[in-house]
Amino acid sequence: YFPDRRSLHYDYVVAAYELLPEAINMEIWASWSRSPTCEDKAVLVYRRPPLNTQEVFLELISQRLGQGFQLITKKKLRQAVEQKVQTASTQTSAGAFMLANKKAVEEDYYMSIGRIYHKLTLIGQTIRVTCYRPRHPQPQLNYEYRYRHQAPDICSYYVSWTNFSNKKLENYNWNHLDQYICTQGDWEY
Repeated sequence: YFPDRRSLHYDYVVAAYELLPEAINMEIWASWSRSPTCEDKAVLVYRRPPLNTQEVFLELISQRLGQGFQLITKKKLRQAVEQKVQTASTQTSAGAFMLANKKAVEEDYYMSIGRIYHKLTLIGQTIRVTCYRPRHPQPQLNYEYRYRHQAPDICSYYVSWTNFSNKKLENYNWNHLDQYICTQGDWEY
């Protein structure tokens, strides 16, 4: 399920940002190779090469799936894009060929966790992340659960308890995590 435009406009707060992984990584590698000291040379040998844009894009999706997000499939949208690409490729002009290539390069992934939605778009060398969070946050729920348990070597029961509460996912700083993934944790930003 993905909310319609009206619901997104009235019920959600939108935050969007763009990532340029290859530009960021080029800057990091340039700063490392300027005048490395002996310690830096040892670190450079063991340092992994930077991720390209496609790898960063897939890692952003994997991180969200690891946090509990689910992929949202939009069948109608995919069919419409495929039809546009097919009709454009049947035309013989060079402009239609370029249109087909542009549509093939752009990738959209819609993801959700609860009432939070993310849209990740890969356009060429740019990753665009759009976060939709509820305008009215979910109330914090706390449940205390008490139970009795008996240890194997004791005849009596003991009272124990635990608290269950939901996380405030609306406040999680995804931009920070995405920047960390782009730089592989190697740079202060």
